[in-house]
Amino acid sequence: MIEKIKKIELRIFDVRIRFKKGDFIAIHGDANTGKSPILRDFSREYPEETCFIIRDDVPHIQHRVNVLKAIVKPSEIYLLDEPTGHSLDREDRMKILALIKELHDQGKTIIMTTHDLAAIELATRIIEIMEDKTFIDHGLGLHHIL
Repeated sequence: MIEKIKKIELRIFDVRIRFKKGDFIAIHGDANTGKSPILRDFSREYPEETCFIIRDDVPHIQHRVNVLKAIVKPSEIYLLDEPTGHSLDREDRMKILALIKELHDQGKTIIMTTHDLAAIELATRIIEIMEDKTFIDHGLGLHHIL
């Protein structure tokens, strides 16, 4: 699995960003800035190592099934596309954040797109995508400050 991979790289537009096992990367930005394709491209590059949980614009029940997939299919890298989106109530969002934190605490690598500020705070690295298809790698997330 991931131990066999010498380097892990996330391609954002034409730039490759290296990161290490156990990182928690939050990618955020406005709608239609290309966040979801970044995850899809990564899952194609590392298909055996990843568990891709689809976005939140599916019905509430289906969303819960997708989140539970993370438990059923153990992976080294979890790709989460808006896992705490607007279709969930506050209680369900908090439960999902707790699950994501637990996965990260177990040493799993998390790459997540989100608009949720509470989710961003869990990240060890924050990348902001701009409308003009540029990005800012903010580096260390609030996780290192807390």
